Amino acid sequence: MIGVKAKKLQFLDLSQNALDKKSVEYIASALAVAPTPGLVSLRMDDCSLKPNALDALGMWTLNYCN
Repeated sequence: MIGVKAKKLQFLDLSQNALDKKSVEYIASALAVAPTPGLVSLRMDDCSLKPNALDALGMWTLNYCN
């Protein structure tokens, strides 16, 4: 719909994007300050996440997910 502004992010699909630790940290910090209710679905298929990026994602889930 043209002219309609989104008020919240519910679905985020980052699939097939090469994400490193810094990318995941930026995404996590943006999601941490998002209004509630917040994100419903985060897709990260085929992102080739390395262990340090997974650690950053894990820290976000521990701190901000119920």
